[in-house]
Amino acid sequence: MRSLLAALIISCFIAAVALGDAPEKAVDSPQIAAVTVHSTMNELNDFRPGYVYLVIKNQSDTLLAIRKIELAEHASFIKVRPTFYGSNFLSAFEKTLIYPDKKIIKPGTSEVYGINIKASDQVIPGKHLLVFNVFYDGWSKGKHKDGSLTETHEFQVNAFGEHEILGALQNAVSFLMVPGFIIIIVAGLILAWTSFIPSQLKEKIPEWTKGDKITDLRFWVVAITLSLFMARWLYPFLTEHFTSYGKRDYLYGYGFSDMVMMWWFSVITGIFLAFSIYVIWLLSKVIVWSYKEITYRLSYSEGDNPETLLKKAINKGMTDYRLKKVSVRSTGKKAFLIESDSHAKDALWIIPSVKILWQIDALDQMESFNEINDNETTPLPAILDYLQNSRKGKSLVSIEWEKKGYIDNPQRVKKGELDMEQANASIFYPTLSE
Repeated sequence: MRSLLAALIISCFIAAVALGDAPEKAVDSPQIAAVTVHSTMNELNDFRPGYVYLVIKNQSDTLLAIRKIELAEHASFIKVRPTFYGSNFLSAFEKTLIYPDKKIIKPGTSEVYGINIKASDQVIPGKHLLVFNVFYDGWSKGKHKDGSLTETHEFQVNAFGEHEILGALQNAVSFLMVPGFIIIIVAGLILAWTSFIPSQLKEKIPEWTKGDKITDLRFWVVAITLSLFMARWLYPFLTEHFTSYGKRDYLYGYGFSDMVMMWWFSVITGIFLAFSIYVIWLLSKVIVWSYKEITYRLSYSEGDNPETLLKKAINKGMTDYRLKKVSVRSTGKKAFLIESDSHAKDALWIIPSVKILWQIDALDQMESFNEINDNETTPLPAILDYLQNSRKGKSLVSIEWEKKGYIDNPQRVKKGELDMEQANASIFYPTLSE
Protein backbone atom coordinates (compact mmCIF):
# COMPACT_ATOMS: atom_id res chain seq x y z
CA MET A 1 0.00 0.00 0.00
CA ARG A 2 2.79 2.36 0.90
CA SER A 3 4.65 1.56 -2.36
CA LEU A 4 1.51 2.33 -4.39
CA LEU A 5 1.04 5.70 -2.66
CA ALA A 6 4.69 6.62 -3.27
CA ALA A 7 4.38 5.86 -7.00
CA LEU A 8 1.27 8.06 -7.24
CA ILE A 9 3.03 10.99 -5.53
CA ILE A 10 6.04 10.72 -7.90
CA SER A 11 3.76 10.65 -10.98
CA CYS A 12 1.95 13.80 -9.83
CA PHE A 13 5.27 15.58 -9.25
CA ILE A 14 6.57 14.72 -12.75
CA ALA A 15 3.33 15.95 -14.34
CA ALA A 16 3.49 19.22 -12.43
CA VAL A 17 7.07 19.80 -13.55
CA ALA A 18 6.15 19.05 -17.15
CA LEU A 19 3.24 21.51 -17.07
CA GLY A 20 5.41 24.18 -15.56
CA ASP A 21 8.00 23.91 -18.36
CA ALA A 22 5.45 23.99 -21.25
CA PRO A 23 5.60 27.26 -23.30
CA GLU A 24 2.63 29.56 -23.64
CA LYS A 25 0.53 29.15 -26.79
CA ALA A 26 1.49 31.73 -29.46
CA VAL A 27 -1.20 34.30 -30.34
CA ASP A 28 -1.14 36.02 -33.76
CA SER A 29 -0.82 39.77 -33.38
CA PRO A 30 -3.08 41.92 -35.59
CA GLN A 31 -1.67 43.70 -38.69
CA ILE A 32 -0.82 47.24 -37.69
CA ALA A 33 -1.27 48.74 -41.21
CA ALA A 34 -3.53 48.25 -44.21
CA VAL A 35 -3.01 49.52 -47.79
CA THR A 36 -5.66 49.92 -50.48
CA VAL A 37 -5.52 51.40 -54.00
CA HIS A 38 -8.26 53.64 -55.38
CA SER A 39 -8.41 54.89 -58.97
CA THR A 40 -10.80 55.39 -61.87
CA MET A 41 -7.89 55.20 -64.31
CA ASN A 42 -8.72 52.12 -66.36
CA GLU A 43 -7.05 53.47 -69.50
CA LEU A 44 -3.97 55.61 -70.07
CA ASN A 45 -2.88 57.29 -73.31
CA ASP A 46 -0.35 59.87 -74.39
CA PHE A 47 -2.82 62.77 -74.04
CA ARG A 48 -4.84 61.62 -71.02
CA PRO A 49 -2.92 61.34 -67.70
CA GLY A 50 -4.46 59.68 -64.66
CA TYR A 51 -4.28 59.45 -60.87
CA VAL A 52 -3.88 56.58 -58.43
CA TYR A 53 -4.40 57.00 -54.68
CA LEU A 54 -2.73 54.82 -52.06
CA VAL A 55 -4.71 54.84 -48.79
CA ILE A 56 -2.66 53.66 -45.79
CA LYS A 57 -4.52 53.05 -42.52
CA ASN A 58 -2.88 52.85 -39.08
CA GLN A 59 -4.62 49.94 -37.33
CA SER A 60 -2.44 50.09 -34.21
CA ASP A 61 -2.87 52.12 -30.99
CA THR A 62 0.40 54.00 -31.47
CA LEU A 63 1.99 56.13 -34.18
CA LEU A 64 2.80 54.44 -37.50
CA ALA A 65 5.84 55.59 -39.46
CA ILE A 66 5.88 55.20 -43.28
CA ARG A 67 9.52 54.72 -44.11
CA LYS A 68 9.17 54.70 -47.90
CA ILE A 69 6.90 53.82 -50.82
CA GLU A 70 8.60 52.02 -53.68
CA LEU A 71 7.36 51.45 -57.20
CA ALA A 72 8.41 48.19 -58.84
CA GLU A 73 10.08 48.27 -62.27
CA HIS A 74 7.63 49.22 -65.02
CA ALA A 75 7.50 50.27 -68.68
CA SER A 76 9.77 53.23 -69.35
CA PHE A 77 7.10 55.24 -71.16
CA ILE A 78 4.96 55.35 -67.97
CA LYS A 79 5.90 58.43 -65.95
CA VAL A 80 5.11 58.59 -62.18
CA ARG A 81 5.40 61.36 -59.59
CA PRO A 82 3.92 62.20 -56.14
CA THR A 83 1.11 64.74 -56.33
CA PHE A 84 2.46 67.34 -53.91
CA TYR A 85 3.50 70.75 -55.24
CA GLY A 86 6.95 70.88 -56.83
CA SER A 87 7.41 67.14 -57.19
CA ASN A 88 9.14 65.69 -60.24
CA PHE A 89 8.54 62.57 -62.24
CA LEU A 90 10.77 59.68 -61.30
CA SER A 91 13.68 59.03 -63.59
CA ALA A 92 14.36 55.62 -65.09
CA PHE A 93 16.73 54.85 -62.20
CA GLU A 94 14.48 56.02 -59.34
CA LYS A 95 11.81 53.91 -57.68
CA THR A 96 11.00 55.65 -54.37
CA LEU A 97 8.03 58.00 -54.04
CA ILE A 98 8.89 60.66 -51.47
CA TYR A 99 6.21 62.44 -49.38
CA PRO A 100 8.00 64.79 -46.95
CA ASP A 101 4.89 65.76 -44.93
CA LYS A 102 3.25 62.33 -44.64
CA LYS A 103 5.73 60.17 -42.78
CA ILE A 104 3.71 59.65 -39.55
CA ILE A 105 0.12 58.37 -39.30
CA LYS A 106 -1.80 58.73 -36.04
CA PRO A 107 -3.55 55.73 -34.46
CA GLY A 108 -6.85 54.83 -36.08
CA THR A 109 -6.45 57.27 -38.95
CA SER A 110 -5.60 56.98 -42.65
CA GLU A 111 -3.41 58.96 -44.96
CA VAL A 112 -3.90 59.41 -48.70
CA TYR A 113 -0.86 59.37 -51.01
CA GLY A 114 -1.70 60.71 -54.47
CA ILE A 115 0.26 59.55 -57.51
CA ASN A 116 0.16 61.25 -60.91
CA ILE A 117 0.65 58.91 -63.87
CA LYS A 118 1.09 59.89 -67.49
CA ALA A 119 2.40 58.33 -70.70
CA SER A 120 5.12 59.67 -72.97
CA ASP A 121 4.39 60.39 -76.65
CA GLN A 122 5.34 56.82 -77.59
CA VAL A 123 3.49 54.02 -75.83
CA ILE A 124 3.23 50.26 -76.09
CA PRO A 125 -0.50 49.46 -76.23
CA GLY A 126 -1.80 46.70 -73.99
CA LYS A 127 -2.33 45.92 -70.33
CA HIS A 128 0.21 47.23 -67.83
CA LEU A 129 0.64 46.83 -64.08
CA LEU A 130 1.95 49.12 -61.35
CA VAL A 131 3.14 47.42 -58.14
CA PHE A 132 3.51 49.54 -54.98
CA ASN A 133 5.49 48.37 -51.93
CA VAL A 134 4.81 50.30 -48.70
CA PHE A 135 7.44 49.98 -45.93
CA TYR A 136 6.22 50.85 -42.40
CA ASP A 137 7.53 50.92 -38.83
CA GLY A 138 5.38 50.83 -35.61
CA TRP A 139 4.43 49.13 -32.33
CA SER A 140 1.84 46.55 -31.34
CA LYS A 141 1.19 45.51 -27.73
CA GLY A 142 4.48 46.95 -26.65
CA LYS A 143 6.45 45.13 -29.34
CA HIS A 144 8.25 46.80 -32.21
CA LYS A 145 7.02 45.73 -35.62
CA ASP A 146 8.19 46.66 -39.13
CA GLY A 147 7.37 45.25 -42.54
CA SER A 148 5.89 46.04 -45.93
CA LEU A 149 2.64 45.65 -47.82
CA THR A 150 2.16 45.46 -51.61
CA GLU A 151 -0.74 46.61 -53.76
CA THR A 152 -1.21 46.60 -57.54
CA HIS A 153 -3.15 48.56 -60.11
CA GLU A 154 -3.78 47.24 -63.62
CA PHE A 155 -4.82 49.44 -66.55
CA GLN A 156 -4.96 49.52 -70.33
CA VAL A 157 -2.57 51.67 -72.37
CA ASN A 158 -3.58 52.94 -75.82
CA ALA A 159 -2.40 55.61 -78.24
CA PHE A 160 -4.69 58.61 -78.31
CA GLY A 161 -7.10 58.44 -81.26
CA GLU A 162 -6.21 54.87 -82.22
CA HIS A 163 -9.67 53.44 -81.50
CA GLU A 164 -11.34 56.23 -83.46
CA ILE A 165 -9.11 55.75 -86.51
CA LEU A 166 -9.44 51.97 -86.51
CA GLY A 167 -13.17 52.37 -86.00
CA ALA A 168 -13.43 54.55 -89.09
CA LEU A 169 -11.20 52.20 -91.08
CA GLN A 170 -13.14 49.09 -90.19
CA ASN A 171 -11.07 46.85 -92.47
CA ALA A 172 -7.75 47.94 -90.94
CA VAL A 173 -7.67 45.57 -87.99
CA SER A 174 -4.57 47.06 -86.34
CA PHE A 175 -2.47 50.20 -86.37
CA LEU A 176 0.32 48.30 -88.11
CA MET A 177 -1.95 47.69 -91.14
CA VAL A 178 -3.13 51.30 -91.53
CA PRO A 179 -0.24 52.62 -93.72
CA GLY A 180 -0.69 50.07 -96.52
CA PHE A 181 -4.47 50.54 -96.38
CA ILE A 182 -4.14 54.33 -96.82
CA ILE A 183 -1.46 54.10 -99.53
CA ILE A 184 -3.54 51.80 -101.75
CA ILE A 185 -6.76 53.79 -101.28
CA VAL A 186 -5.07 57.15 -102.03
CA ALA A 187 -3.18 55.78 -105.06
CA GLY A 188 -6.36 54.14 -106.37
CA LEU A 189 -8.39 57.34 -105.98
CA ILE A 190 -5.81 59.44 -107.84
CA LEU A 191 -5.46 56.94 -110.68
CA ALA A 192 -9.23 56.49 -110.98
CA TRP A 193 -10.45 60.08 -110.62
CA THR A 194 -7.65 62.42 -111.74
CA SER A 195 -8.52 63.96 -115.10
CA PHE A 196 -5.03 63.91 -116.66
CA ILE A 197 -4.65 60.15 -116.14
CA PRO A 198 -5.35 58.53 -119.56
CA SER A 199 -8.36 56.26 -119.82
CA GLN A 200 -6.08 53.50 -121.10
CA LEU A 201 -4.31 53.48 -117.73
CA LYS A 202 -7.54 53.80 -115.73
CA GLU A 203 -8.88 50.68 -117.41
CA LYS A 204 -5.84 48.74 -116.15
CA ILE A 205 -6.43 49.62 -112.47
CA PRO A 206 -7.39 46.39 -110.64
CA GLU A 207 -10.87 46.30 -109.17
CA TRP A 208 -9.52 45.13 -105.80
CA THR A 209 -7.87 48.54 -105.24
CA LYS A 210 -11.26 50.22 -105.08
CA GLY A 211 -13.20 50.85 -101.89
CA ASP A 212 -15.86 48.19 -102.37
CA LYS A 213 -13.30 45.44 -102.98
CA ILE A 214 -11.07 45.74 -99.90
CA THR A 215 -11.99 42.27 -98.65
CA ASP A 216 -10.03 40.82 -101.55
CA LEU A 217 -6.94 38.91 -100.40
CA ARG A 218 -4.87 40.52 -103.15
CA PHE A 219 -5.60 43.92 -101.61
CA TRP A 220 -4.29 42.81 -98.25
CA VAL A 221 -1.21 41.11 -99.68
CA VAL A 222 -0.18 44.45 -101.18
CA ALA A 223 -1.38 46.45 -98.13
CA ILE A 224 0.55 44.28 -95.65
CA THR A 225 3.69 44.49 -97.81
CA LEU A 226 3.47 48.29 -97.94
CA SER A 227 2.71 48.46 -94.20
CA LEU A 228 5.75 46.37 -93.29
CA PHE A 229 7.94 48.48 -95.57
CA MET A 230 6.62 51.66 -93.91
CA ALA A 231 7.13 50.31 -90.38
CA ARG A 232 10.57 48.80 -90.86
CA TRP A 233 12.32 51.29 -93.14
CA LEU A 234 10.31 54.23 -94.49
CA TYR A 235 8.83 55.72 -91.29
CA PRO A 236 12.13 55.79 -89.32
CA PHE A 237 13.87 57.32 -92.35
CA LEU A 238 11.23 60.01 -92.92
CA THR A 239 11.00 61.01 -89.26
CA GLU A 240 14.78 61.21 -88.98
CA HIS A 241 15.24 63.43 -92.04
CA PHE A 242 11.99 65.38 -92.37
CA THR A 243 10.70 66.05 -88.82
CA SER A 244 11.91 67.81 -85.70
CA TYR A 245 11.23 64.70 -83.57
CA GLY A 246 14.23 62.80 -84.81
CA LYS A 247 14.21 59.12 -85.72
CA ARG A 248 11.13 57.31 -84.42
CA ASP A 249 10.04 53.69 -84.70
CA TYR A 250 6.44 52.80 -83.88
CA LEU A 251 7.35 49.11 -83.66
CA TYR A 252 8.73 50.01 -80.20
CA GLY A 253 5.90 52.34 -79.21
CA TYR A 254 3.78 55.09 -80.68
CA GLY A 255 1.55 57.98 -79.74
CA PHE A 256 -0.85 60.45 -81.27
CA SER A 257 2.01 62.37 -82.92
CA ASP A 258 3.17 59.16 -84.60
CA MET A 259 -0.34 58.49 -85.83
CA VAL A 260 -0.60 61.97 -87.36
CA MET A 261 2.82 61.71 -89.03
CA MET A 262 2.19 58.14 -90.19
CA TRP A 263 -1.16 59.20 -91.72
CA TRP A 264 0.35 62.06 -93.73
CA PHE A 265 3.40 60.03 -94.73
CA SER A 266 1.04 57.32 -96.00
CA VAL A 267 -1.07 59.84 -97.95
CA ILE A 268 2.06 61.35 -99.52
CA THR A 269 3.40 57.86 -100.29
CA GLY A 270 0.07 56.98 -101.94
CA ILE A 271 0.29 60.12 -104.11
CA PHE A 272 3.90 59.31 -104.97
CA LEU A 273 2.94 55.71 -105.81
CA ALA A 274 0.14 56.89 -108.12
CA PHE A 275 2.42 59.26 -110.01
CA SER A 276 5.14 56.60 -110.13
CA ILE A 277 2.69 54.18 -111.74
CA TYR A 278 1.71 56.91 -114.20
CA VAL A 279 5.36 57.68 -115.05
CA ILE A 280 6.19 53.98 -115.40
CA TRP A 281 3.18 53.57 -117.70
CA LEU A 282 4.37 56.53 -119.82
CA LEU A 283 7.89 55.13 -119.94
CA SER A 284 6.56 51.74 -121.00
CA LYS A 285 4.65 53.43 -123.84
CA VAL A 286 7.80 55.30 -124.89
CA ILE A 287 9.85 52.11 -124.71
CA VAL A 288 7.31 50.22 -126.80
CA TRP A 289 7.16 53.07 -129.31
CA SER A 290 10.95 53.27 -129.42
CA TYR A 291 11.21 49.52 -129.89
CA LYS A 292 8.73 49.65 -132.76
CA GLU A 293 10.56 52.62 -134.25
CA ILE A 294 13.93 50.90 -133.99
CA THR A 295 12.45 47.70 -135.36
CA TYR A 296 10.99 49.64 -138.28
CA ARG A 297 14.29 51.40 -138.89
CA LEU A 298 16.14 48.09 -138.96
CA SER A 299 13.58 45.84 -140.64
CA TYR A 300 13.39 45.76 -144.42
CA SER A 301 10.00 45.93 -146.06
CA GLU A 302 8.82 45.19 -149.59
CA GLY A 303 7.30 48.67 -149.71
CA ASP A 304 10.54 50.50 -148.86
CA ASN A 305 11.80 53.02 -151.41
CA PRO A 306 15.55 53.05 -152.15
CA GLU A 307 16.44 55.84 -149.72
CA THR A 308 14.47 54.31 -146.83
CA LEU A 309 15.89 50.84 -147.36
CA LEU A 310 19.48 52.03 -147.70
CA LYS A 311 19.15 54.11 -144.49
CA LYS A 312 17.97 50.96 -142.70
CA ALA A 313 20.96 49.10 -144.13
CA ILE A 314 23.27 51.83 -142.79
CA ASN A 315 21.57 51.59 -139.37
CA LYS A 316 22.34 47.89 -139.44
CA GLY A 317 26.01 48.68 -140.03
CA MET A 318 26.29 48.24 -143.79
CA THR A 319 28.85 50.58 -145.45
CA ASP A 320 29.59 48.83 -148.76
CA TYR A 321 27.40 49.64 -151.74
CA ARG A 322 29.08 47.04 -153.95
CA LEU A 323 27.01 43.93 -153.30
CA LYS A 324 26.83 40.37 -154.55
CA LYS A 325 24.61 40.00 -157.61
CA VAL A 326 22.05 37.19 -157.73
CA SER A 327 19.34 35.98 -160.07
CA VAL A 328 15.94 34.54 -159.17
CA ARG A 329 15.51 31.10 -160.74
CA SER A 330 11.77 31.30 -161.18
CA THR A 331 11.83 34.59 -163.13
CA GLY A 332 15.44 34.96 -164.27
CA LYS A 333 15.47 38.55 -162.99
CA LYS A 334 18.55 40.08 -161.41
CA ALA A 335 18.92 41.47 -157.89
CA PHE A 336 21.47 42.40 -155.24
CA LEU A 337 21.92 40.58 -151.93
CA ILE A 338 21.35 43.26 -149.25
CA GLU A 339 22.31 41.07 -146.26
CA SER A 340 25.11 38.68 -145.53
CA ASP A 341 24.59 34.99 -146.15
CA SER A 342 24.92 32.41 -143.37
CA HIS A 343 23.97 28.80 -142.75
CA ALA A 344 21.44 29.86 -140.10
CA LYS A 345 19.35 31.80 -142.63
CA ASP A 346 16.90 30.00 -144.88
CA ALA A 347 15.83 33.17 -146.73
CA LEU A 348 17.58 36.40 -147.73
CA TRP A 349 16.57 39.95 -148.64
CA ILE A 350 17.32 41.03 -152.21
CA ILE A 351 16.80 44.41 -153.90
CA PRO A 352 16.70 45.77 -157.45
CA SER A 353 19.34 48.13 -158.75
CA VAL A 354 18.97 51.76 -157.62
CA LYS A 355 18.29 54.08 -160.54
CA ILE A 356 19.75 57.59 -160.10
CA LEU A 357 17.95 59.89 -162.57
CA TRP A 358 19.72 63.23 -163.25
CA GLN A 359 18.47 66.36 -164.99
CA ILE A 360 19.38 66.55 -168.66
CA ASP A 361 21.62 69.54 -167.96
CA ALA A 362 23.29 67.98 -164.89
CA LEU A 363 25.91 66.04 -166.80
CA ASP A 364 28.75 67.39 -164.68
CA GLN A 365 27.06 66.34 -161.44
CA MET A 366 26.38 62.86 -162.86
CA GLU A 367 30.03 62.48 -163.89
CA SER A 368 31.11 63.52 -160.40
CA PHE A 369 28.78 60.90 -159.00
CA ASN A 370 30.22 58.30 -161.37
CA GLU A 371 33.70 59.04 -160.06
CA ILE A 372 32.47 58.48 -156.52
CA ASN A 373 30.56 55.38 -157.55
CA ASP A 374 33.63 53.91 -159.27
CA ASN A 375 35.77 54.43 -156.16
CA GLU A 376 35.43 51.17 -154.25
CA THR A 377 36.57 52.79 -151.00
CA THR A 378 33.66 55.29 -150.89
CA PRO A 379 31.28 54.31 -148.06
CA LEU A 380 27.56 54.04 -148.64
CA PRO A 381 26.67 56.90 -146.22
CA ALA A 382 28.88 59.31 -148.24
CA ILE A 383 27.06 58.41 -151.46
CA LEU A 384 23.65 59.00 -149.86
CA ASP A 385 24.83 62.38 -148.52
CA TYR A 386 26.01 63.37 -152.03
CA LEU A 387 22.68 62.40 -153.55
CA GLN A 388 20.68 64.32 -150.93
CA ASN A 389 22.79 67.46 -151.49
CA SER A 390 22.31 67.10 -155.24
CA ARG A 391 18.56 66.92 -154.73
CA LYS A 392 18.66 70.20 -152.83
CA GLY A 393 20.42 71.77 -155.83
CA LYS A 394 17.65 70.42 -158.07
CA SER A 395 20.10 68.61 -160.33
CA LEU A 396 18.68 65.24 -159.24
CA VAL A 397 15.29 64.16 -160.56
CA SER A 398 14.65 60.98 -158.52
CA ILE A 399 16.06 57.93 -156.80
CA GLU A 400 14.01 54.85 -157.66
CA TRP A 401 14.19 51.13 -158.24
CA GLU A 402 15.38 50.06 -161.64
CA LYS A 403 12.85 47.48 -162.79
CA LYS A 404 14.22 46.73 -166.25
CA GLY A 405 15.83 43.32 -165.96
CA TYR A 406 15.58 43.42 -162.16
CA ILE A 407 12.98 42.39 -159.62
CA ASP A 408 10.28 45.04 -159.06
CA ASN A 409 10.89 45.73 -155.36
CA PRO A 410 12.74 44.45 -152.29
CA GLN A 411 11.88 40.83 -151.54
CA ARG A 412 12.75 38.09 -149.08
CA VAL A 413 13.50 34.96 -151.06
CA LYS A 414 14.51 31.47 -150.00
CA LYS A 415 18.16 30.73 -150.66
CA GLY A 416 17.32 27.69 -152.79
CA GLU A 417 15.65 29.99 -155.34
CA LEU A 418 18.73 32.16 -155.84
CA ASP A 419 21.76 31.74 -158.11
CA MET A 420 24.82 33.56 -156.77
CA GLU A 421 27.31 35.38 -159.02
CA GLN A 422 30.94 35.59 -158.07
CA ALA A 423 31.74 39.30 -158.50
CA ASN A 424 30.32 42.22 -156.54
CA ALA A 425 28.92 45.21 -158.37
CA SER A 426 27.58 48.66 -157.52
CA ILE A 427 23.88 48.80 -156.80
CA PHE A 428 23.62 52.29 -158.36
CA TYR A 429 22.64 52.89 -161.98
CA PRO A 430 23.03 56.60 -162.92
CA THR A 431 21.30 57.99 -166.02
CA LEU A 432 20.06 61.26 -167.53
CA SER A 433 16.38 62.09 -167.84
CA GLU A 434 14.87 62.38 -171.32
